[in-house]
Amino acid sequence: MIRLLPILALIWAAPALAAEKAALVIDVIGATSPAVEPFSELKAGSEVMLEADAEIIVMHYATCEETHVAGGVVSVGRAALKTSGGATVIAQDKVECPETVAFVEETNASGAVVLRSAGEAAISPRPVFVAPGATTVEVMVDGVAVAARIVGGRAVWPAGAPDLMVGQTYQLRLTGPDGLRFSAAMVRGNAGVSILRYE
Repeated sequence: MIRLLPILALIWAAPALAAEKAALVIDVIGATSPAVEPFSELKAGSEVMLEADAEIIVMHYATCEETHVAGGVVSVGRAALKTSGGATVIAQDKVECPETVAFVEETNASGAVVLRSAGEAAISPRPVFVAPGATTVEVMVDGVAVAARIVGGRAVWPAGAPDLMVGQTYQLRLTGPDGLRFSAAMVRGNAGVSILRYE
């Protein structure tokens, strides 16, 4: 059974239209063409063909809707998600509208890496992260890094770690192929999955 998740992505300006990420795959069962994995992003203009017994849940960023589809074709547009080819929409639910943030590094005069960002990220008290391109995400809690290893593009807050405090700001650290990236993140009680872009 596919499990639905609430979604929250973090804040940033959209990338160039040719590479615009327009939706997030929440879960998939069965064969698709091209093959897609849970917590992978789909670009505007892409199509996913599902085998007759396949199902997919996709959250579209512009419409703030999470759509569960069986069979047929799912087409991802900038403005909406469309289905065709005999697709059956099992469920379609409104979710919290996404925001987006990119972790972009920049070196200042002292040689330190700083983050250029359009705003502060929001995370849940027990965050679940989707971080394409990163290997580890850490949250600094009382000066100690609580780390979650990213497996399959997704990292879950460790079971033994305490909840983060709503309204508090913490530091996020991402590790990826080019080293560390940083950002502040405020905890919000109704936040869901947070998308962190290591670019």
